[in-house]
Amino acid sequence: MSAVPGDTLPRTAHEAVLAAATDPDHLLPATVHGRTLRYLADHGLAWLRPLSSGHRFTYDQAHAVTVHLTENGRQYALRHGAPAPRRRAVIVACGNRKATTDAQTWLPAGKLYTGSYHRALRRAADALTSHWGTVLILSAKHGLVRPDRLLGPYDMAITDTAAVTSEHLRQHAEAFDLPNAEVVFLGGTSYADVLRPAVPHSVLPLAGTRGIGEQLSRLREYYDPAGSDRRAACWEQAEARAEQGLAERTTTRLQPDVAAAGTIGRPTTPAAAQYLTASTGRRTAAITRSLPVRAAAGTTVPAGRPGSVPRPPSPTQR
Repeated sequence: MSAVPGDTLPRTAHEAVLAAATDPDHLLPATVHGRTLRYLADHGLAWLRPLSSGHRFTYDQAHAVTVHLTENGRQYALRHGAPAPRRRAVIVACGNRKATTDAQTWLPAGKLYTGSYHRALRRAADALTSHWGTVLILSAKHGLVRPDRLLGPYDMAITDTAAVTSEHLRQHAEAFDLPNAEVVFLGGTSYADVLRPAVPHSVLPLAGTRGIGEQLSRLREYYDPAGSDRRAACWEQAEARAEQGLAERTTTRLQPDVAAAGTIGRPTTPAAAQYLTASTGRRTAAITRSLPVRAAAGTTVPAGRPGSVPRPPSPTQR
């Protein structure tokens, strides 16, 4: 990799960082070489974003893993003239009504929940992220998941003893790099109470509403085509909260990868190092972003059928 004149990063790494800065989720392009990924990770500019497996996260190569910019990487892009806006994420609560009750049928999380309340949450979330941002779903069983994460039907509420906790969500939030993002949460009080300790800077537009009817009315204000001012005001508040959160973490950082420019951020764990090393020379199927959906942790997808609905894990795998 040839060096960029007057810059400390090699050209390929430099271009990868600037390209990721233009992605709403700050993901590095799938074509980036494994050695470049390792280089950026070692220098605190990028890090692995694993998919969750229930309450856990895994870096196993058998599961879908992507590589995203850290805040240090975003600041590097800003210093070199890239727009690099801060990431935006809208988290929506899951729903009780499911598209299927067949345990053998797994669907993307974005299609699993079919209740009218969840659909209204998604409409508002999609409107808020129409120009920039991503949507995450807060599942009572699985925690924070992307809409393309394959899930089987389940019957669990956030208030159940087996549901995810604030500590679980804190780990999920750090894996999704939410401490460095502008975050909006759409959902009921019980979900907000569990999420708030994990993402304290999140904005709660539905706070103070009384009942589902008032919440639905407020949600309409966000997805109404004429609601651009309401959406802009929401993100202005989220930006202010994010800036405040970053300022509060100046001395005690929640994420060690937000480091001074040119220093190594988050230490590379053996599992992560093995993953990045194995990626050298090629991007494995686990981090290929061209698939319509990704297999969830602990599931299997028939060979030659990318995105097929997987078989649920056996009891010993759960």
